[in-house]
Amino acid sequence: MAHSGKIGRPLVYYGPQVKKDTMAAGKKKKGPRQAAGLQCGECKSFGYITEYNKNNEILKKQTSNESTFPLNKFCKVCRKRTSHKLMKKLK
Repeated sequence: MAHSGKIGRPLVYYGPQVKKDTMAAGKKKKGPRQAAGLQCGECKSFGYITEYNKNNEILKKQTSNESTFPLNKFCKVCRKRTSHKLMKKLK
C-alpha cells in the first residue's frame, strides 16, 4: 500500500456527543413590547417596522400628555424626511 503522507490523529473517545438545543431556549423578552408598522404622513406608504413598550406609552400619556409617535423618518417613496405615524399593530 502507498502511504499518503498524512499523519492520522489517534482515536480518542470523548464520551457521548450530545447536541444541546440552544436555539429553542432563546432569550426572555423584556417587557410588554408591541411590534408596529410606521406609515408616512404624506404618501401613506409603510416603510418601517419597529417595536415599542406599551406600558411606557401609557405612562407618557398620563403624566405629560406626550407620545413617542409620530417619528421623523426618511420616506423612500417621497425621498425626504417626513412624519411617520404608528398605524399597524403587528403580531
